[in-house]
Amino acid sequence: MPAALCDLTPVVVQGPESAAPGDRITVNLQIDNLGAVASPRFHVAIRLSLDGIMDSQDPLVATVAHRKIAADGNAQWTLRLKLPDILPVGTYHIGVVVDPGDQVPEQDEANNTLADAGTIAVFRNALIGRVKYQKGTKPVEIHALGGELAPINPGITTWIVIHGRDESSDSPDLVALAQQIDQYQSGDQVLVLDWKKAAASGLVGGQGENYIRPVAAWAAQALTEYGFAGQHLNLVGYSWGAEVAAEMSEDLGDVNSILAIDPARDYPGGSYNPDAPGEVDFQAHADHSWAFFATSSFPFGSPISASTAENTIVLTGSDHFGIVSVVTSILALPANNPVAAEFSLVSLLTGAPMPTWQPDKYSSDGSLDIASGKFDAVIVATVNGRSVAVLRYFDGAEEQTISA
Repeated sequence: MPAALCDLTPVVVQGPESAAPGDRITVNLQIDNLGAVASPRFHVAIRLSLDGIMDSQDPLVATVAHRKIAADGNAQWTLRLKLPDILPVGTYHIGVVVDPGDQVPEQDEANNTLADAGTIAVFRNALIGRVKYQKGTKPVEIHALGGELAPINPGITTWIVIHGRDESSDSPDLVALAQQIDQYQSGDQVLVLDWKKAAASGLVGGQGENYIRPVAAWAAQALTEYGFAGQHLNLVGYSWGAEVAAEMSEDLGDVNSILAIDPARDYPGGSYNPDAPGEVDFQAHADHSWAFFATSSFPFGSPISASTAENTIVLTGSDHFGIVSVVTSILALPANNPVAAEFSLVSLLTGAPMPTWQPDKYSSDGSLDIASGKFDAVIVATVNGRSVAVLRYFDGAEEQTISA
């Protein structure tokens, strides 16, 4: 008569509904011993599986040991386990493999695996890091518009809004712009890059300019490691944030689009000079690009940087501090508005040609310069400098004026 053996089999595996890579999660287990003798001490491997079939190729969460289980007995316990820090986003089943090394002789070796019938949605709700310049270290973060509880999905069309000097992702004008973009089409994702500690420079300081490259490099690496591809990314930067967008696009290799709003001039004494030849080129690493430059923004906005975009627009009647609101007002116009027809975000996303104007017919002060202009059109702001009033452009024969 063959010797009696134990028979270990998992009957309960329960994990959370969602988690982020690196999170600690709670897993409830029950393992029964269906055999006629007590089991010896044994090990259990906890893995994550996309298909619910547990095998050695699935990401390992942990291997834990358990004391013996009496014949016809069971063990129930709760584990606190840490998910791998590097874990592709996705929907996983958490499961167990009892005695993964087949060290315990059992009556039935084919009943040692079980996956939770439910799934764990693995995502991050924020990408968090730190950047360094010389001896200074500052926190940075990318998170979803609308709160850090929203998951970040690298597989969909994504907009990243980047603030400028002495601002944060909560600055009201940037929030309003991000919300307007978020209304553009369902299914898109709007994220914000918050580098407020690095961008903080005081009333007249410019030390935040030194962090433009480190912030851009961190953001590009964090997005790449999380699974983002450049063709899904659309960067929206204001002031120093526009330069961050330019450097990000270069580090990423290429992005779908850049919307640069009054990119900043060089701040004297900083290590970064956006006006240096070849330093900022919005067109070079973006399939499509727009730039808005406010003529009254001196000494803040840079016509040199702005002129490197594919489509360039001069803003008169407003300044560096009102231009974000003017751009937001343009995007908020109803679809049948004649000015809105010239600035559909479809044009930015797809590179569709502007419907009516000829490019490079205006100087940076908004005057018509058919021979050597570097700007394509002029937006005139309302009296309060916060919204669009008029669009001017050259159609090949004469200057046209359209009221919003």
